[in-house]
Amino acid sequence: MPTNVTAEYRAAEKKYQEASTTEEKIKYLREMLATVPKHKGTEKLQAQIKEKIAKLRRRLVKEKKLARRGAVFSVKKQGCAQVCLFSLPNTGKSYFLNKYCGKSIPSTDKPFETQRPEVGMLDYSGAKVQVVELPSVFKGYAEKYPNYLSIVRTCDLVVIFGDSSVPLDELNEISIKKIVSTPDKAVQEIWKALGLIKVFTKEPGGEVAREALGLRRGATVKDVAENVHKDFLKRFKYAKVWGKSVKFEGQVVGLNHVLEDGDVVELHADK
Repeated sequence: MPTNVTAEYRAAEKKYQEASTTEEKIKYLREMLATVPKHKGTEKLQAQIKEKIAKLRRRLVKEKKLARRGAVFSVKKQGCAQVCLFSLPNTGKSYFLNKYCGKSIPSTDKPFETQRPEVGMLDYSGAKVQVVELPSVFKGYAEKYPNYLSIVRTCDLVVIFGDSSVPLDELNEISIKKIVSTPDKAVQEIWKALGLIKVFTKEPGGEVAREALGLRRGATVKDVAENVHKDFLKRFKYAKVWGKSVKFEGQVVGLNHVLEDGDVVELHADK
């Protein structure tokens, strides 16, 4: 991304990245297009934004048609990210949910055993990732299960167990994919592909929170403060940080301090 974009552009881009619906994504892309500086150096960026808007508008038309038929199916997002498991039959999706998400889904050699989405929560060293197992893919899947593809379109990552033999054309315009060979290799691969870091919060004089925030790489103390409470920014004084991003433990930092994976942040504010 060009370094000379406006603060308004960056704010709109952040909202776009966090948007969970197609309509929201279009809205914030339009804000990005309206606030990006108009000169030769940003022509490529403007073209990319316009292309994304066009694709999302086509997707929105499809979603509205499905909605009129009562075919849109959704799973409320929880945790720091939502991941969909997508694969051919008997490749270990149910095994993964049982082993890593604490579910008790019957796992058999019978193909297409999963007939509806199953939802679990993956604990990755304190960060919670929601995992949605979809019915196994086959030719014509998009026609039979258009409702389930509405989940895929709004999730943060599609994980495909197996190899290139999976009919990826069934995913249409969905581009955020990660192919893993076996379920046991998936946990690390999922976290890596999400591009997140774990940041723990701590109240002054209190214990470190057990559950971590999942923030994008390059996140700052300001991002942590916004996650805790938007009004916190108005009262912010300073933060103390423990971890790899500071020179010494408990270092006092400001809002623009860039955090690293595993950092602990203690926020201080005016009362």
